[in-house]
Amino acid sequence: MLLCYPSSYLKGLTKTPDFKRLLKVLYLEEPDRLPIFELYVNTETMQMLTNSPIAEINLRKAKHRKAYLEMLMRFYRRFGYDYVPVDVPTDFVQKITHETLDTSPCSTGKRTFVDENEGNIETREDFEDYCWPDLDEAFTYDLLEDSCKMLPKDMGLICGIGSGGIMEITTQLMSLRGFSIALYKSGDLVKDVCDKAGELCAHFYAYVSSLDEIDALSMGDDMGYKSGTIAAPEHIRKYMLPWHKRCVEAAHKYGKPFILHSCGNLGKIMGDLINYLEIDAKHSYQDAIEPVTEAKKKYGDRIAILGGVDVDKLSRFSVHDLRRYVINIVNKCAPGGGYAIGSGNSLPNYVRAENYEEMIKLGIKYGKYPTK
Repeated sequence: MLLCYPSSYLKGLTKTPDFKRLLKVLYLEEPDRLPIFELYVNTETMQMLTNSPIAEINLRKAKHRKAYLEMLMRFYRRFGYDYVPVDVPTDFVQKITHETLDTSPCSTGKRTFVDENEGNIETREDFEDYCWPDLDEAFTYDLLEDSCKMLPKDMGLICGIGSGGIMEITTQLMSLRGFSIALYKSGDLVKDVCDKAGELCAHFYAYVSSLDEIDALSMGDDMGYKSGTIAAPEHIRKYMLPWHKRCVEAAHKYGKPFILHSCGNLGKIMGDLINYLEIDAKHSYQDAIEPVTEAKKKYGDRIAILGGVDVDKLSRFSVHDLRRYVINIVNKCAPGGGYAIGSGNSLPNYVRAENYEEMIKLGIKYGKYPTK
């Protein structure tokens, strides 16, 4: 059963939304205060924090879309954000998933996850037989159209793909195990699947970047794990980054910033992401890999650094311990601009509501410019 908690931490602290605040950060400038940034929030978390339980969400149905978007926009406005992120769903990825019990206090009971050992495409025959969609029909653009109509006039709109980027689509279609084996046994198959995923993503970003209502573009594409990239850097450079570059170029063609969300240790390809892709901002940082304070020192003069409050600490720390931790991040990351406060990855349904709200309160309170 979904549990809903009252929210009193932020009373009197949130400000009127202003997307120019976040835009300044994306262009490495100092706004009036730190923006709050969260690219992904678990639906159950939004339900919990806005007291908006929704019995069923089917984004292909107009009534469900309206209820979902009302909750989404209520959440992002209530908690001090200057924008709303909308990820457009696609049926391109036919995931093989498993289901397990979800023990989070605000869970609806079950959690699904993608099979890492078995994929839809494991052989050349699978590739040829796969039902590849028409690119113009691959996305549920109704969600985006409704978002543009419902968006409050004083908030921005950041748009991405719901199923992830080139790496995620490829590894979900092939399975992580199948993808890894194919890299060394049948590189042509990997290339062909990556090209299909890349065509999809490039087509999407070319279209949505041209829309006046869209203020920035984002892509979630996890390319790493704790000690390195999921595939060898040379494979990522060969098969995936050229498609990423086309997506970034589509955004820049229309003068819009591009945000890359990617988990894991990307140290060996960060130069490629900054200098070759020319991303404007990077999101997702884990203390066990590289604390956001270190990332700001390394890359903060070239790209915007977003988030970085470690999800493990956000979920398990006491409010007292979290205060010291977050204030340290603000003090080290805010100077010079180009930084927005938020979680290191996303807001899962097991996050402690009081810690999340404390993070926002501290960001607004101590993240004022000029910094001391």
